[in-house]
Amino acid sequence: TVPVVPAQRVMAHRINPMVLAEQWVASYPALPVARTPVITYPQGVVVNFQECAAALGPIVVANETHRARLLPAIESGEVARQTLRSYAASDRDGNGYLQWNNGEIRAFLATMFRQYGLHPPSEQQMYQLYTRFDADRNAALDARECICLADALLRSVFFPTPPQSQVQPQMQPQSQPMLQPQMQPMLQPQMQPQM
Repeated sequence: TVPVVPAQRVMAHRINPMVLAEQWVASYPALPVARTPVITYPQGVVVNFQECAAALGPIVVANETHRARLLPAIESGEVARQTLRSYAASDRDGNGYLQWNNGEIRAFLATMFRQYGLHPPSEQQMYQLYTRFDADRNAALDARECICLADALLRSVFFPTPPQSQVQPQMQPQSQPMLQPQMQPMLQPQMQPQM
């Protein structure tokens, strides 16, 4: 026979989504935006910032004047720490998840951009990147996924863009890679050599 585990014991072994987000933020590596064109986030989501920047074109241009101010904050992890605080305020029921369908994720991202005096992406632009992080297609992201999504959006907005003749016009959907085991590094950057 298969043993039945009481629901309380199962819940005790789950890791609180806020704890995972706090751990990710605490271990946030200082990755230079300009030399890190691709990151594999903890959930196995691969984000190519050059492709995303091309898809975010008007927002990249609208926020260009904030580049010098925001790059050090992104690279130091200060933005990730502030985003975690913003997430906690956005998660009103405290369950560690935000929903797409009720507008929580969009509101969280727009609020995060506005806190830094930035123009937020449109709903369609947010959705293109959000779908990569919603691997189980449940229309919700846990705390860490939301923080990683915000990081990916900001890195995309401030990634140096090549001349227009070299830019792909839209972000191509990527197949979802297999999830990585928990013991692997929290971020796997693919850095370009320093020039």
